[in-house]
Amino acid sequence: GIGQQSLLRVLRAYAACDDEVGYCQGMAFLAGVLLSFCPEEDAFLMLFQLMKSEPYMLRRLFLPGLRAVATQCRIIEGLLRDNAPRFAAHLEAQHVMPEMWATSWLMTAFSTSVPFAVTARVWDCLVAEGYKPVVRVAVAVMLRASPHVAKLELEGILMTMRELHDATFEPSVSDAAHAAAEVAALAEAAASQGGRGEDASGAEGPGASTPPRGSAAAASARPATA
Repeated sequence: GIGQQSLLRVLRAYAACDDEVGYCQGMAFLAGVLLSFCPEEDAFLMLFQLMKSEPYMLRRLFLPGLRAVATQCRIIEGLLRDNAPRFAAHLEAQHVMPEMWATSWLMTAFSTSVPFAVTARVWDCLVAEGYKPVVRVAVAVMLRASPHVAKLELEGILMTMRELHDATFEPSVSDAAHAAAEVAALAEAAASQGGRGEDASGAEGPGASTPPRGSAAAASARPATA
């Protein structure tokens, strides 16, 4: 369909601009979100900025070896251990590492496995602040799911995290955003004490790029791209 052709052109255009990364699985979700809100040319320009400009540098998540993803997973692991030690101990006892449930969230900025209203809010924060909110929301989602997840063993935990439903974010998306804000405050406190950073690049960058037309958070359902 038309949407698929637009997606293909955007991804091909980016791959032509970045020989080292080219195309990697997961980038289609990033481009798909942008195409939900932007014309094709604007979607490409936004993808280029998100991938190659500070404070985003999402391309580092797709470099060989996925070292940036591993770094973010260690940050998530540490934040869970700091803020919910008993729950973190349960995950460790079940040999559940963040790589097993958070990788797709980190690499697609919550473009998959969550209600689109949540995706839209995360992307508003991503565009405005850089990559840090993605990590904060990953921690917040796991903390919100912890009363249920704490009763499960390995297989059940992984199934739950793969198949999140809207109920995870009830009674409202704003509550999920509030939970993320609480985690953000804890993360900032840790950073002020010489603790963990949260950006994909490993360093803070200058101001954000121009956001796409309209507010992503205004959407309540995923627009069709086909």
